Amino acid sequence: MGRGSGTPRRVAGNRTGVTSMAASPRQPRRVTAHEFAAVLGRWQGGPGELYRQLADRIRLAIQQGDLRANSPVPPQRELAQALSVSRSTLAAALQILSREGFVEARRGSGTVVRDPSAPFDGLSWTNVLGMMPVFRQPDGPDDGVINLAAAGLDPHPALWESWTKVIRDAPQTWADAHGYVPAGLPALRAVIARQVSERGLPTEPGQILITAGAQQAVFLAACAWLSTGDTVLAETPLYAGALEALRSLGARVVHVPNDTVGPRPEEIERLTHQYRARFLFLSATCSNPSGRTLPARRRQEIAAACRRANLLLMEDAAQQHLLLAGEPDPGYLAQYCRPHQSVVVGSLSKLLWGGLRLGWLRADTPVIRNLTRLKGAIDLGSPVLLQEVAARALVDFGSELERDRRTQLSVAHDLAVTALRELIPQWRVAPCSGGLTVWVQLPQANAAEFASVAMRHGVSVIPGDMFAYDGGYQDRLRISFAATAPRLRLGIERLAAAWRSLPR
Repeated sequence: MGRGSGTPRRVAGNRTGVTSMAASPRQPRRVTAHEFAAVLGRWQGGPGELYRQLADRIRLAIQQGDLRANSPVPPQRELAQALSVSRSTLAAALQILSREGFVEARRGSGTVVRDPSAPFDGLSWTNVLGMMPVFRQPDGPDDGVINLAAAGLDPHPALWESWTKVIRDAPQTWADAHGYVPAGLPALRAVIARQVSERGLPTEPGQILITAGAQQAVFLAACAWLSTGDTVLAETPLYAGALEALRSLGARVVHVPNDTVGPRPEEIERLTHQYRARFLFLSATCSNPSGRTLPARRRQEIAAACRRANLLLMEDAAQQHLLLAGEPDPGYLAQYCRPHQSVVVGSLSKLLWGGLRLGWLRADTPVIRNLTRLKGAIDLGSPVLLQEVAARALVDFGSELERDRRTQLSVAHDLAVTALRELIPQWRVAPCSGGLTVWVQLPQANAAEFASVAMRHGVSVIPGDMFAYDGGYQDRLRISFAATAPRLRLGIERLAAAWRSLPR
């Protein structure tokens, strides 16, 4: 299903006519900034920001063997001058390459080209856990701060009614049962398979694996298809939890450039061949954080690109149920792919309640069998009683659950957008088809710094660079509208006060 090893290919020669920088990984030769620049040759003039162009050219030189493992990168001041760029441009390019695992900082040696055969841990666990809003307040919310960072709804009332029925019937239902079901409760797998099929992607219960939330589903799938150093193509911006899961396994994440619709299909093919990518990760419906939904034609184009490139699609459908009222349901992108070339990740956390910690993964039956073994080795299966509650709620309340959530979110979305435009008219609020958040752009401001100011004013939001893997989106904020109406309005009022407090 994959494309083979993701280890960068070594090329004996180079295309610049300049001798490679290091004759031996054990004895790297220090080179001058001008020699380094000569290896890169002409690199400016392509599409995108200058720092991305520079990162792309250095990355290619590493993959071609022009820049060898353990070769030192010249001091930034000298190299920036030799390349005729600012130090900030060079630093941003090296930051991208460091996050992808192509270069690394070594004590006493400065920045060097990383050996692709060496283990790559990606982010440290401290940094990984620090990115997600839930880990910033692990013991629960602070009543003094309005949380517009976490994107989670209160429990749906159907949950408690279903819970009462399950507890009443549990002694009889689970008499003489050991309670270990690694693949998931058959009743829950069946109802999820039926719902997926009704959305246009024919699915049998044996193609569903129940997981501890969509986050674990992403992690399991990534474990199955990725080795350390493999490259994953991904949409940008990308859900921070998925980014953490991929990079914690040592994957290199490369973004697919967007146009006004979404990821560009021709870029998917080009990048697949350039980086020998293993799979493409994207959300086609209510993408987090942008709320963007891809139209049918773009879905078909992306699926065709994946077929031509023999690329596995991992579709994040965690927010599939969260379209705003009146928005048409486009189904799954995976329905346009070959059956063996797609994996769909879903969640019940948004529809029912995050506290259930229930998600699911849809793939070919043999794949599900293998992933079930992996899931069993990790936790022996998700809690059976909670699966019973979820299955009962889905069966008894059916489409009413989704209809209620779509109505609830439409009201909250309109309140948030209206308040933001009224109180902070300088901000640009991006169009949103669904989800739990709005994606806003700040004029001439650093979003991470503003988020710190906002916290001092009693409201938490997430800066955009949390959803980037190359230092991008530094002028963006993700603002959740999942809070109750009074707290949502008050939170935006606090954001406005924080904005007014900034020096002009």
